[in-house]
Amino acid sequence: MSAWAPPGQNATVAAQPASRDIIYMKTITTDFTRNVLKIAVIVGLAVSLGACGSMSRAQEHAAIGAGAGGAIGYVLTGGPVGTIVGAAAGGLIGAGH
Repeated sequence: MSAWAPPGQNATVAAQPASRDIIYMKTITTDFTRNVLKIAVIVGLAVSLGACGSMSRAQEHAAIGAGAGGAIGYVLTGGPVGTIVGAAAGGLIGAGH
């Protein structure tokens, strides 16, 4: 079974895109992905910062402690378990402050 090709073209030539076309498409896809990721991060930060306005002092300290504990847990263990344990411990310590 051969690949379809427009009239007057060889099927093997039509089935293989030029390498410059592949590189161009990868560049477009990469640029689009980066732009979508940037927009998602900006929206996520705006929403998360807006949600902190009505938090009590204990909740703010718990959130800060959880973030710091999760980061430290990841640095020390390099895995998700350390991140979760660190976030839980940091949240508890922060809330109790």
